[in-house]
Amino acid sequence: MSGSPAFNNLATYPESDDFFDAVNYKGAFGYSNWALNWTALDDYGILSGGTVEVAEAEEIPVEFSLGQNFPNPFNPTTTISFQVLSAGTVKVNVYDILGRKVDTLVDNVLAPGTYAVSWNASDNASGTYFYTLEAGEVKLTRKMLLIK
Repeated sequence: MSGSPAFNNLATYPESDDFFDAVNYKGAFGYSNWALNWTALDDYGILSGGTVEVAEAEEIPVEFSLGQNFPNPFNPTTTISFQVLSAGTVKVNVYDILGRKVDTLVDNVLAPGTYAVSWNASDNASGTYFYTLEAGEVKLTRKMLLIK
């Protein structure tokens, strides 16, 4: 990342030189939070004590993707991860081997990013299932195995 970040939530209190408790900046890949654990400047205008906690910037995905569920095979729960490239309505559905919809895990408008959803199949029979990600014109499908 070149250049300095654009700070947009840094506040100072002139009467005490105390800093606000958080700074948000927009980096090259999105927003991150910096938590300032110290609360004051010393007599020379230098921050005294404390640490900085920096959350990594989330990268915006470069494509829609649907990860393999984990664990696979599973009993009775599994996690499905996926990436959304652009904002829009996203659906993640589960189908049985005959193509009948068994469950809807996601049916929302989502922002670009990486997501994970869990599926509890305790009410379903052992067997092969398929899960799909639908977002706009994109439709991705993967296979998973439930063993009881």
